Amino acid sequence: MASKAHDYTVAVPGGITPEIRLGTSSGSVTVFAEPRAGIVIIASHPAAKPPAVAPGGTLDLSSLFRPSTTITLRCPVGSDLLVGTASGTVRCQGTIGRLRVTTASGSVFVEDARVVEARTVSGSIEAGRVSDLARVHTRSGSIQIGSAAIADLATVSGRIIVGSVEADIRVHTASGRVTMSTSGRADVRTRTISGQVTVILPPGTRPDARLKSMRGRTSCNCEPGQDCRIICQSVSGKIEVVTA
Repeated sequence: MASKAHDYTVAVPGGITPEIRLGTSSGSVTVFAEPRAGIVIIASHPAAKPPAVAPGGTLDLSSLFRPSTTITLRCPVGSDLLVGTASGTVRCQGTIGRLRVTTASGSVFVEDARVVEARTVSGSIEAGRVSDLARVHTRSGSIQIGSAAIADLATVSGRIIVGSVEADIRVHTASGRVTMSTSGRADVRTRTISGQVTVILPPGTRPDARLKSMRGRTSCNCEPGQDCRIICQSVSGKIEVVTA
């Protein structure tokens, strides 16, 4: 027999953008950001006490549920989230504000956010659209960003794929492969030991490309110029700058 779900509806004072804080060990977290006034919580275990939004707009669920509780949230568009898990997955649908998430092996998916700040050991991180900053650090998990204004990404061995960056991107990796596309105006800085780096620019971009690999091959098929600065350094990894 399926376990009973426990539902809670929490009012949010008018004019306040809520910040929701929650933590779980193995339970998953699913968030739906919707045009709504209040917050609905659906949990696999009951809360220790009725949840409520504090006067400043914070809804702290971190100590209200068992560590293995699976939680679904329906919250107002633009809500901020602070999430911690051990192995539970985190999935956010709709447009949220700032997401700060820390996990060991749980994967993270974000459809649309203003800011994404994520740390993981082996869990993968995927963000569709980040209108401001994407700061993601992982040890062996993969990182995939659809688009961002600014990206600061780091991994030891996980792969990094970036669809589009408008303003600035910094990438650090040991052996992970990096593939990134930019607007042609974004400055790029990457540092790797053995990972292969591919930077894709729009046709006609004239970058100031400074590529250095002690034992790997470097190449750039673009005419030199000052549209953007690309600084890539590696010990043995291949570095290439190409046009789409």
